[in-house]
Amino acid sequence: MMPFHSLLTAAGTAQGGGSKAPLILAVVFGAILLIAFCIGLKKGARRVSWTGTVWLAAGLIFLLLQKYLGAKIGDALSTKVTFLGETVRPYLGTLVLALAAVIGTLILYGVFTLIFRPKIKWKKKNSDRYTLDADGVEYDEDYYDYDDYEDYEDRMEMVRKGYGTPSVGGRLLGGLFCAVNAGMLLAVAAGIALLLLNGTGLKTVWSGFFGNATVQNLVSLAGRYAFDLLLIGILVAFACKGRKNGFVETLRTLLVNLGSIALVVAGFYLPFKTTATGVAPAGAGGMIFRFVARCETAVVSMGDSVAQFAPIIAKIVAGFLLAIAFIAALLLINWLLKLAVKGISKVGFLRTVDGSVACVIYLVVGVAVCAVILALFAVLAYYGVFDISNFFAGETTLSNAAFEACRAYIDPMLKNFGAGA
Repeated sequence: MMPFHSLLTAAGTAQGGGSKAPLILAVVFGAILLIAFCIGLKKGARRVSWTGTVWLAAGLIFLLLQKYLGAKIGDALSTKVTFLGETVRPYLGTLVLALAAVIGTLILYGVFTLIFRPKIKWKKKNSDRYTLDADGVEYDEDYYDYDDYEDYEDRMEMVRKGYGTPSVGGRLLGGLFCAVNAGMLLAVAAGIALLLLNGTGLKTVWSGFFGNATVQNLVSLAGRYAFDLLLIGILVAFACKGRKNGFVETLRTLLVNLGSIALVVAGFYLPFKTTATGVAPAGAGGMIFRFVARCETAVVSMGDSVAQFAPIIAKIVAGFLLAIAFIAALLLINWLLKLAVKGISKVGFLRTVDGSVACVIYLVVGVAVCAVILALFAVLAYYGVFDISNFFAGETTLSNAAFEACRAYIDPMLKNFGAGA
């Protein structure tokens, strides 16, 4: 089979160096955006994702802040924040402005969500509880004798807001939001692809494509903004995911998924750990020690054929029973957290607080993910495998600032590691 690089080279040569590629790509991207617009047009602004719009807004706000305040903030922070190394301080202003742009945009997103997103509220009924049922339907006294009024004392009714047919303006905004969602993904992915391909031998083979004036301008724009928008997009995606999931629901999911595995492992580990020295430890360990001893006595009583294996069988049985007990306790906690999630979803204030806390936590996770990705690139650059900084346009970009900040910590660690080896 022909290698992928050879296929691209052959295709570029056969099509006159890729001279028709810009037009083909423009048509494909336009078709994708049109499809996304039609989907949003059908659903309306209230029912489509706003993540792409938040991403775009955060990116634009960062660029404006960096342009007008970047130098001032950077100088102020580099002189006042002295606990960081000198190699990191020059980039601190850019990193702070990026976080400020993302957090500020997320706050606005939360406000607009509370105002315009579909919502369900519970309010007191205005109807007579003795003549209308819980759904506001009038009783037919000739059909049934309603003597027990306590069965109809539910005085709350559910009110849906924003679930109706979208207006014309709502449909247009929905189409715009969907198009922006698709456009941001396409723009960043295409920009990074252009930069990477522009740094390979395909640039010469596809001379008709990369020699196009529009493509050259796009490569220049990608070098200035693509990686910055990618980092901001990762932060926004994590934060929006956290806001959607909520803190309590996230905690419940982590406890169920990770806690179940940890508890099963702990259930089988503790019997072996507490009995390793042959002496009962203090506290809860002593209880497990005595529990294993009882299990061993029970196994020995089964007969001589299993008596010689009693110690190991007793530990396994005890571990199995402990794991069952731990999982039962976890299921109880899971049930309580589900009740908490259900209760929070009915109270607007609690729902807002829960989503905001989760948003902040997920944002921190997003920062950590970006740091790990850049740290991997820093390792590759240190060993001369691949230097991604060659694709950054200048020192003031977010991607360059974040990468150099990572290198300020990674390079010394790798140097010491190499010296120790």
